[in-house]
Amino acid sequence: MLQQAIKKSYISNWKKIFDFFAYENEFVKNVSNIKYIKKQNTDILESPEIDYENLITEDDEPVDNIFSEREQKLLTVSLHDSWKINRPFIALANVGIYDWVPKNPVVPDVLLSLDVTAPKDILKKAHRTYMFSIYKKPPELVLEIVSDTKKKEFQKLKIYASLGIKYYVIHDPGLYNGSNLIEVYELKNNKYHRMYPINKKPTTFWFDDIDIGITFKTDLFQGYKELWLRWCDSEGQVLELGEEKVQLSENKAKIAEKEANDERQKAQLAENKAQLAENKAQLAENKAQLAENKAQLAENKAKLAEKEANDERQKAQNAEEAQKRLIKHLCSIGTPIEQVAQIINRPLAYIEKITNT
Repeated sequence: MLQQAIKKSYISNWKKIFDFFAYENEFVKNVSNIKYIKKQNTDILESPEIDYENLITEDDEPVDNIFSEREQKLLTVSLHDSWKINRPFIALANVGIYDWVPKNPVVPDVLLSLDVTAPKDILKKAHRTYMFSIYKKPPELVLEIVSDTKKKEFQKLKIYASLGIKYYVIHDPGLYNGSNLIEVYELKNNKYHRMYPINKKPTTFWFDDIDIGITFKTDLFQGYKELWLRWCDSEGQVLELGEEKVQLSENKAKIAEKEANDERQKAQLAENKAQLAENKAQLAENKAQLAENKAQLAENKAKLAEKEANDERQKAQNAEEAQKRLIKHLCSIGTPIEQVAQIINRPLAYIEKITNT
């Protein structure tokens, strides 16, 4: 954007440069050290004589509140931990932004800049903040978290627009300035225009040219369960912190272990049930065999009783036949019938009946 603004600007055309560097409707007053260099047929602004050492890069002002501090961490660290993009980027929290000609910095809660690499010596004065003169471009996105009713986040619309920052996100978790939980703006023709959520996802916004979205998720983070603003991919999946990934992996491992244990218990239960069914079948078979044995025993007893009865009848019959033969024999040898009755111990009439047959 900067290159487009000054592409054909020369020393004789300072007014265009003044218009580009307007800061909250104030013009840059001291541009005596601005120089231009030629690089790949494009005029690029260079400020080699900036006195970085005298710039205020830190004011020791604490972050607004615990919620803001937590959300800033979620929004910056998660990018470094999970964003799969083949472009270098930096994501910073509560770091000042200086225009090409450093004057008054503006400090967003979060900034995201692509196709840049952070300088190695971050303790160097010139590297402590986001300097346009160092990174050679504005960030793609800045984000503010509302913490009061002063509406300062909305007052920054002109500032961020003048800096050429394409996307501006305002998150109002406490609804301090109205009923909008989130407002997203896109820079078009040097002015911010409201963006609206993607279809069927009323709290999800997608930034197509930087291939990332932003959404909300209620989650427990470092002891606080809140509705957090989170980055997401094109599928709506939240970009997680490394610690969340570890926790998720641990949870998945625990779930897998529990499922494996459940399966083992199910298998054991099924085996126990099968064994129980087999035991029941064996018991039923044993009962049937026992009943059969009892029936056989009863039958055998009945047969034995019948046999014994028959034997007794036969024995009695044999005894009677022997007695009859004895009676006949005694009578045949001339033994008086009365004496035979006494010997046999039977009535005389019985003896007479036998001898007459």
